[in-house]
Formats: sequence, C-alpha cells, structure tokens
Amino acid sequence: TAEYLDFADLKPGQIVLDIGAYAGITSIIFAQLIGPGGHVYAFEADQLNHECAKTNIQMAEKIMGIKNITLLRKAVWSHSDGVLFSNEGAMGSSAVTITGGRRGRAEIIPSISLHDFVTQHDMRHIDFVKIDIEGCEIDVLQSSADLLHKMNAKLIVEPHIVNGELSTSRCRTILESAGYTVKSRETASESESLIEGTP
Repeated sequence: TAEYLDFADLKPGQIVLDIGAYAGITSIIFAQLIGPGGHVYAFEADQLNHECAKTNIQMAEKIMGIKNITLLRKAVWSHSDGVLFSNEGAMGSSAVTITGGRRGRAEIIPSISLHDFVTQHDMRHIDFVKIDIEGCEIDVLQSSADLLHKMNAKLIVEPHIVNGELSTSRCRTILESAGYTVKSRETASESESLIEGTP
C-alpha cells in the first residue's frame, strides 16, 4: 500500500478506481486521502473478499465517518457479459481463462468493461487506478488502456504469472502503445515489481 500511495500522490476531491479491492483496506485508505469531495469505486469479484470488504467499509463508515466508497461485486473485464470465475475458498480467485479452473468452485459473476462503467457514471476523468486482479490485468488493459489514457488516469498494476510468464512485459507494451510513460517500482516485499503508468 505504501508503494501505491507514494506513486498516486492522492489529493482531496479525486476519483479513484480500486480494481481488485481484496478486503477493502486500500479503498478505505484511498477514501481518507481524497476526502468527502472525492470518490473510490472498489471492484471485487471474489465472494469471500467482497464480504470482508463490505464489512470493513461498513465499519469505516460507522467508526471513521467514511462515506465515499462504492463497493461493487463485479469483475472488471473486457466486456460486460459476465465471466466464469473460480474461487479456492481462501481469499484467492481469478477468471477461469487465467487459472484453467484449478481454483475450486467456478461460477459466472457479473463483469463490466471500463468503457461501460465510465459511460454509466458519465465520467470525464479518473485520477488514479490500482489494478491487482490475479492475472487478468492483460485482458483489462488491452480493452481499456486507451480509454484510461484519455481520462488522464495514473495507473499502478500488480503483475502476475499468466501462461507461465510474468505479465510485466505485455502490460508495459500495452500501456506504452496507449501513450503511457511506464516505469517499474520495486516493492519492499518479495513480490514482483509494480508497473507504474503515467499519462
């Protein structure tokens, strides 16, 4: 989270998309920083993660007065037709096209493309987008990098192993083709370097 925040440089009144909100903690921190004049749209497709995020966000509203988060149980995807999603029951999940269905029970869940989401909410700009979606980042960026660049959105992307290869190179190529300046950010943990995109 510290790496996200250092790059995002969030300001009051900004619009943030937290794609892959997990248990909602980053969404709450983002919401604090952008204040009541800003808004966080948090997307979490996994049922267990969504339930945890919903509880945490409700507690943040009750105890901290945070009311500027919209939590959606939807997968951000390349289309809005639904996606087959597998859940291993331990707060880990991904689209079956990525896992091959090897993460437990699979179900079709609602999906939404960023094009449709932006249209539905009549958005003119997005300030910051965090993407951590367990290997689905390539599909999402392929369908929306041009849109996000047009919306002047800064991006930070967590790469994952897809078909035996780390997604970093493909994500960088997609973002650079859309006009982004791309850098890698080393993390304090043992996880892979994050991908930063500046429009």
